[in-house]
Amino acid sequence: MISSASKHVLLFLLGVVASIVLLSLAQTFITTPAKQLVETNKTKLVWGVQIGSFDHPGGFNYIRSKLDEDGYRLFETPVLIADKTYYRVWIGEFTDQEQALKASQYLSEHYLIYGFVTEILHVD
Repeated sequence: MISSASKHVLLFLLGVVASIVLLSLAQTFITTPAKQLVETNKTKLVWGVQIGSFDHPGGFNYIRSKLDEDGYRLFETPVLIADKTYYRVWIGEFTDQEQALKASQYLSEHYLIYGFVTEILHVD
């Protein structure tokens, strides 16, 4: 028989694994259509660090001024998913993946913000 504490630990670990799988799938879903759009429109892909997704605009304003002081620009992109608008918040625009990875590491060390590096569609 499994104890109650063990059940909680197992549920937590299952949630972590599910989150990792969903983030991986989301990143694949996000970047593939963007690469196709680059070919048809006058756009380009840049690197960024997605640091949140909210169901209302301005969801990350409380840390915007501190990130500005450190030289990071915060962007918010509305995305329609299942008839609901979400606002993805990311910093960037970095010209290469290495710069974005360094920024992601800095954010995790100094702000405990654990984002993920992804290519982002930039429209001129």
